[in-house]
Amino acid sequence: MPSLRQLKRASSSESSHKDLKKPRRESSRSKLKIPEPKAVIQPSLSPEQILQSSWKFLEFAQFCLTFKIHLGLPPLTIDSLESMLLNNEATQNSEDGDSVNSENTPDNNDGLSSIYSNEHTSKLEDLVLPLFQNLSHPKRLPSIFDIGDSLLRLHKWHNLSLDGVKSSKPTANNFYQLTMDEKVDILYTLMENVMDNPGSEIGELCRSGDLEFKRYESIGTDTEGRSYWMFGSERLYREAPLSSVKRKVPTLPNRPHTYELVCQYPDDWRTFLKEISSKRKGGKVFPPDLVEELKVRGEGVIENHEQKERAILRREEKLHRAIMRAKAFENMPRKRSSRLEQKKQEREEITKLEEEIDSLEDIEAVRQYVAQEQSPLEDSKIDTADEIETV
Repeated sequence: MPSLRQLKRASSSESSHKDLKKPRRESSRSKLKIPEPKAVIQPSLSPEQILQSSWKFLEFAQFCLTFKIHLGLPPLTIDSLESMLLNNEATQNSEDGDSVNSENTPDNNDGLSSIYSNEHTSKLEDLVLPLFQNLSHPKRLPSIFDIGDSLLRLHKWHNLSLDGVKSSKPTANNFYQLTMDEKVDILYTLMENVMDNPGSEIGELCRSGDLEFKRYESIGTDTEGRSYWMFGSERLYREAPLSSVKRKVPTLPNRPHTYELVCQYPDDWRTFLKEISSKRKGGKVFPPDLVEELKVRGEGVIENHEQKERAILRREEKLHRAIMRAKAFENMPRKRSSRLEQKKQEREEITKLEEEIDSLEDIEAVRQYVAQEQSPLEDSKIDTADEIETV
């Protein structure tokens, strides 16, 4: 009969044998894998929301604002750039240009000199035209130049892969009928061509390294990994984290919309500063250094806007006073003008009388002079007549 010790050994060996057959449980950390890139499905956004969240549009806007003097661009703000893309005024102007058969024009990368154009241009075309001028040598474009067709051609040539297969195809043959994402992508392509152009001044500036465009840095990052940026003079944007802070897993790449417009107007800044100053809401997400930096930026925006409002109020007050003085002047001179006109009429009548008196006096003087001249002759005639009678 086996002893107790032998029974324990047998039971332990059986249990160990069963443990060997059972698969070991892997920890949650060992199971953690980097997800494979998949197609990003994002909710449908309005055209305005696309512009406010597209990193390509913000880079294009920053490029235009930085080099607007070198490029000869019109006065620009992010608001005006958004209005240019959201404005559909150019759609009607470009419809006539679409009637031109594309088969009549050569399909190559130097076909910019043989592109047809419309007579009227939009504000967006006035912005894009200087960018195309920086791609030509010298900076001259043909007198007949279709900007919408040129943008499509440039985008088509830029997105050709090495084997000649198109990587992307626009949804329409008219630039102004494309989706907002496609428009932004084409403008971003144009910006890249200007920056990479070896013969342009902008290309040399971009490669020099000593640029505000390259030194542009974020304001800071919160505890969730979101970074904050100032684009323009008043807008605050929040960028989605590049990786998961908790798991250190990279987020899905190739996302076209990675930004969020946080503050656009002074009221937005006031609400946002109030939230981040609250220890209950902002203390966990916003570090003290980031809160301080955001306060400096936000208070500066609010103060600048208040100064503009005060200046507008002063101008309105001056205009109001000028209008009131004009109205008072219109009401008051009516009585004065009647007196002035009466005095003027009296002076004119007096002047006329004086002129008549002067003329009468002159006539009387002439008569007296004539009478004096005639009197000796009459006397001589009388004397001669008397002499004749006496003879």
